[in-house]
Amino acid sequence: MGATANAYERKTWKESLFGGSLKSGRGWSLVALRVALGFMFLYGGYEKIITELGGNMATKGFLAHVAGPLAGVFTSMSGNPAVEYLLVYGELLVGLSLVLGVVTRVGGVSGFLISILLYLSTLPAMPATYTGGYLNYLLTHNALINEYIIFALVFVAFVFLVPGRFFGIDGILQNSGFVQRRPILARLSKVLG
Repeated sequence: MGATANAYERKTWKESLFGGSLKSGRGWSLVALRVALGFMFLYGGYEKIITELGGNMATKGFLAHVAGPLAGVFTSMSGNPAVEYLLVYGELLVGLSLVLGVVTRVGGVSGFLISILLYLSTLPAMPATYTGGYLNYLLTHNALINEYIIFALVFVAFVFLVPGRFFGIDGILQNSGFVQRRPILARLSKVLG
């Protein structure tokens, strides 16, 4: 009787948590960026929940005062319960995803969408007296690139770099024997995080 080889490779807890190298500058840089951005989103969601607990809607305070070229679209969303729910809890879940390093691809895609929507909602209105085009107005007033575009670009990087595999729950789950012995879970964990 011959022994059959395991279909998965058993890794130490250190290999599961830190991947190939504990001393990886790339890994630690991504952890710092991931956790910092995660706390920003977590705190943003927390503030909005506090607003809701105070009897107000977070989207009413923000979206009701939008003045850019898409003002009509965003002001019509103000106070909509579905938009409120998606923004508040979406922000909170993206923050948790990044801080814990769990399903970071999903968190990256969701954070990208939230950032782009926030960017579009904060575009400035062009005064009627301005004679150039809108793109020119944005460029001359340094309004084309703001923090939301930077956040969106970081989230895109997170989708491809999957920072939860280094010092995050994604790496622990993917390297666990339980997940590796189940092909569907193994594929799912690689796709989501």
